[in-house]
Amino acid sequence: MPHEINHIFLSYSREDAELMRRIRSILKDNKLKTWTDEQLMLGTLNREEAIQKALEEADVLVAILSPDAKTSKEVASEINYAYVHRLDIYALLARGDYTTAVPPKLDDSELIDITDSDKFQTGMQKLVLNLLMREQLRLLADSIPTAYFMGIISVDGLRIASYIPKGVKSIRKSSEEDWVSAMSAAMLGLGERVVSELRGGLYKFGVLKGDAGTIFSVVLGEEYVLTFGAREVKSLDSILVILQQGCQPLLKMLEVPTPKI
Repeated sequence: MPHEINHIFLSYSREDAELMRRIRSILKDNKLKTWTDEQLMLGTLNREEAIQKALEEADVLVAILSPDAKTSKEVASEINYAYVHRLDIYALLARGDYTTAVPPKLDDSELIDITDSDKFQTGMQKLVLNLLMREQLRLLADSIPTAYFMGIISVDGLRIASYIPKGVKSIRKSSEEDWVSAMSAAMLGLGERVVSELRGGLYKFGVLKGDAGTIFSVVLGEEYVLTFGAREVKSLDSILVILQQGCQPLLKMLEVPTPKI
């Protein structure tokens, strides 16, 4: 059964509170559930415990980065929790630059630049699209109980969105999202070469089965690829049916025609 949609934790410094409210409003308008410490009642006695509980219940942390955020003990603690507990982290560069605003824990993270009005618009569009696609990947994973990762990449190998269910044991010490993207790109490259060499036309769909799981790769239109893994697959036909249904919202977001599998 699908689990309850958990919230997006917004991490920010007090100096960026007005910007946080603007970002929160945009996420809310797109039906994305958020949590900030402004939701705590005035006079909350166990403020730190309440924030800890909100972090534990979060699926995603969005860090609003600035020089003030970089020096904030609260922001550092929230990012550290998300990093240690493997929450997906989306980093928004709100003020400053890489040197003055990005904390060490996010050195390797992809930054979404929102430092001026034009960048804010395109950056927030990217964030919202990534979060909505991640949510659709979560719903797709919920329909395949043993799924242990989901990812969408461009045919150039760039990560678009990914989802790894909570409770899945870490497979790599490096970034899980980067690992999903790299393996998806490797599978796409191998599939394209094999199909091409054997004159099978254009690569559309691939399956790799191991003794501990099965990996699926589905080409979405001409620019994107969905890759996911499942520990137990009793029926390939049932997976194909789930894919045809579950890919519809993703295809609409990506604005590509329904793939034929």
